[in-house]
Amino acid sequence: MDDLLTPYPNGTGRTAAIVEFLASRPDQTFTLSEVARFCGLQKSTAYKILGTLHELGWVTRSPVDLRFGLGPTLIAIGQAAVETRPEVNLARPVMQRMAITFRRPCVLTTTLGLEILVLEVVGGTMRQGGAYAGQRVPLDAPFGTVFVAWQEDDRRREWYGRSSIVSEDEVKVLERLLTTTRKRGYVITLHSDPRDRMAQIMGAVSSERTIHDVRRILKEQIAHLPAAAYLMDSNPGAGSLAVESIQAPIFDADGEVRYALSVGDIDSELDRKAVSRYGAQVRKAADEVTAAIQLHSS
Repeated sequence: MDDLLTPYPNGTGRTAAIVEFLASRPDQTFTLSEVARFCGLQKSTAYKILGTLHELGWVTRSPVDLRFGLGPTLIAIGQAAVETRPEVNLARPVMQRMAITFRRPCVLTTTLGLEILVLEVVGGTMRQGGAYAGQRVPLDAPFGTVFVAWQEDDRRREWYGRSSIVSEDEVKVLERLLTTTRKRGYVITLHSDPRDRMAQIMGAVSSERTIHDVRRILKEQIAHLPAAAYLMDSNPGAGSLAVESIQAPIFDADGEVRYALSVGDIDSELDRKAVSRYGAQVRKAADEVTAAIQLHSS
């Protein structure tokens, strides 16, 4: 049977893989071979799916070079999807202000099952490997700290269980970091070799890597991401810090962490006072979105 060895068990999954791939690079177009290889599909299968999507207006196909890209029908679908998440519209003005203040991209994320989903990116193009709307990464420790720090013990244990953090000492380190995160109200992630490697993988659009490969490698890289080198502790010591991002939780009307507001691509050496100042600004912005969501829900 065609595509028997692909990670997608049915036609729906294969169709979704193609749409997600094209959505991850909305400013680019791709040949049939590129789409098939990156999505891990037989060319014949990709051709059939792309043909149907083209008829529906979900993708465009250039009559000159036969390259495929996102189609106009997805605009209406995307707008309808936003209506189901009014929180995105509530967060956007705050994100625009933060992007101007920091002169860095501001990102809104949520969780979807066992993954983190990027809903919105404001503030220009991020560097290679940066977040884009629709991107999904595994919710495996220590990734997703901002969503887990305020959860109950059993939820945190599930989070550990999906990662390589299994030893008692490792759990103690991460529990201390989670406690620090709750006290100060935001997460500070630092540059690390595994994290930089992950950024390269997430930014790669290569005919040699399928979407399935990328997600598998991401999980492997997260498994080698030491929490102590990734999350800033309450006492980071003297000197400057190579800060990757600052993230703060956004709570829904029930008091659950539903979204996260992040300023990324900081990529600079900051002293502790600057880190605290930036962190307070991001937390204040996230609290502003929380207040707007709760007011909208009342």
